[in-house]
Amino acid sequence: MTSKPHLPDESPVESIDSTNETGYKPRHLSKGDGLNIGLTIGATMAIFVIGGNWLDQKLGTDPWLTLIGAVFALTSIVLYLLKIAKR
Repeated sequence: MTSKPHLPDESPVESIDSTNETGYKPRHLSKGDGLNIGLTIGATMAIFVIGGNWLDQKLGTDPWLTLIGAVFALTSIVLYLLKIAKR
């Protein structure tokens, strides 16, 4: 006859929605949040790079304003993602 293994009273695995000792409760993003983040990142990059390219063509400064637009876009995207991560 075999006996069943003894299981502890409390499971070592915590639920995902549990609050840790610091009081932090993790927030999970929905599918809509992911779509919003993706569209925001894509639109930001497109607007700054296309705007920089357009200005380069008008002013004859190719490729500098496009590169500056890309740097501004990446900076604003990183700041946006940091803002979301702090929520």
